[in-house]
Amino acid sequence: MSFLTPFFLLGALAVALPVLFHLIRQTSKEQTEFSSLMFLLPVPPRVTRRSRIEHILLLVLRSLVVCLLAFAFARPFLPKADSADLASGPGRHIVVLVDTSASMRREGLWAEARAKAEGVLRSTTPADSVAIFTFDREVRRLVAFEQWATTAAGQRVTLAITALAKTTPGWQGTQLGQALINAATALDDVRAENGQLIPRGTRQIVLISDLQEGSRLDSLQAFEWPKDTELLVELVKAKLPTNAGLQLLADTDDNERQPGEAVARIRVSNSTDAKREQFQVGWSDGREFVGKPQDVYVPPGQTRVVALGPPPLGTAPERVLLRGDDDPFDNTIALIPP
Repeated sequence: MSFLTPFFLLGALAVALPVLFHLIRQTSKEQTEFSSLMFLLPVPPRVTRRSRIEHILLLVLRSLVVCLLAFAFARPFLPKADSADLASGPGRHIVVLVDTSASMRREGLWAEARAKAEGVLRSTTPADSVAIFTFDREVRRLVAFEQWATTAAGQRVTLAITALAKTTPGWQGTQLGQALINAATALDDVRAENGQLIPRGTRQIVLISDLQEGSRLDSLQAFEWPKDTELLVELVKAKLPTNAGLQLLADTDDNERQPGEAVARIRVSNSTDAKREQFQVGWSDGREFVGKPQDVYVPPGQTRVVALGPPPLGTAPERVLLRGDDDPFDNTIALIPP
């Protein structure tokens, strides 16, 4: 038991006051007038101390009230059990799922994702079992449950942090649905290997991602999510929110295309929290635009389709380029015009 204001316990010293009051002999308040004493001068009664305490039960009750008041003002409370004390109890089974798709290459996102992952790892107890997966279009296992279990308790967090430090985001898209299925399946495999029921609330998937638009979740429609598996989302946000991307659309057959018509159809998408709406799209030689680019207006959270005509004669562009947003990681499509 602890106290928020322990100095109020000093008030218990006031228990001495009832004892003093009981030692003082009190005079009677009732007075009777006698006619024979009317010519005498009144003398105030002399208060003397008692040699012994009387009314012990009343004294005990008064002292108890004083002690209870001091105890109440000290505001006692029972502290919660420390995390170290919980280590001996049933541990959690945690899968840390870290997004390494191309969108995580935006400024500040990967550093924030690593910091969040380290925070999750440092909050674990020796009784916990942890695995670390990364994902983009594919799911990769950095640290397995078995590797975590066979590592000394004091070295587990260092092992996981070192594995994360060797990882960087790639250039692939995001298959979030399949990554979640793999994580849930890994937790089921642990339960099957142990042959025992894992208590509810101790199976967790910690997803660390920017939840970029276009993350595919359709595979989850045919998957029955385990009732005893909890999903915790640690969202990371880019410092510069405007991000537009390019996507090549299927074009008409070359036999149906007329001279001078568009040779490529490009979809331009803008992020929902974007601060800019004006962009430029055109053919590029890898460094600059070849010819005059097209101006495109794309409101936040929407898409527009751009029809690119043939490049200028005498040029040999090899890609389509977008400019005007904050992050260039998805601003280029490799495409040689027909």
